[in-house]
Amino acid sequence: MYAINLALLIACYTMLAMNYEYKVVTQSNGVFSGKFSPAKLEEVLNHYAAQGWMVKGMATAETRPGLGKVRQELVIVLQRSI
Repeated sequence: MYAINLALLIACYTMLAMNYEYKVVTQSNGVFSGKFSPAKLEEVLNHYAAQGWMVKGMATAETRPGLGKVRQELVIVLQRSI
């Protein structure tokens, strides 16, 4: 019984002690290099996944690039353990 409780304690400590880093990817920060497309999104996500990044969340945001124009921009938040 003691060994099981010790293993559980170690597992809980490991989960609490994990540190993460985050990266924000948007259409305007250059990673899409050109027009946005689902195929390019897949390529970008696979590129970051190969480096250990996981998608933590996605959203759209309104931006105003100039002259009163409103544009929807994709914002992706990535997370990985450090």
